[in-house]
Amino acid sequence: DMKLVGNYFIKPKEGVDVSWGTVNNRVYFVYEISASNDKDGSFKYYWASSYYDIVILADGTCSFDLTQASYTSTVNNNYKPGDRYYYNGFGDLDSLFSKLITANIDKYEYENTVGAADSEKEEKSEKDDKKSSKKDDSEEMVP
Repeated sequence: DMKLVGNYFIKPKEGVDVSWGTVNNRVYFVYEISASNDKDGSFKYYWASSYYDIVILADGTCSFDLTQASYTSTVNNNYKPGDRYYYNGFGDLDSLFSKLITANIDKYEYENTVGAADSEKEEKSEKDDKKSSKKDDSEEMVP
């Protein structure tokens, strides 16, 4: 199973030279992958693909060259020396973020939507809990 968990968007900081070796901008698509094998059982890991040098058009849509793509290739935490299996990706989101974003923080600013849907669900759940709690409190006060 492969689920999109969000995106990271990076663009050069003011004054950074975007000539050779530095992309103008990049969007990473971050996925959570559920996998299993006969040695490790079931587990999850994270993988990212990206496109770079994206152009925003006048109508607000974007355009990019599909050949300007890249994929993560770092072995995740489920790799064990001596085992037959390894997986391209990261064992957790913190490691993926560190490799893709933190490692380049001196050159790029970023936007992050990874986990935003989960945060919105948590906020809604907290609001619902508060409403429920207030309702319960008012019911207790009635003689």
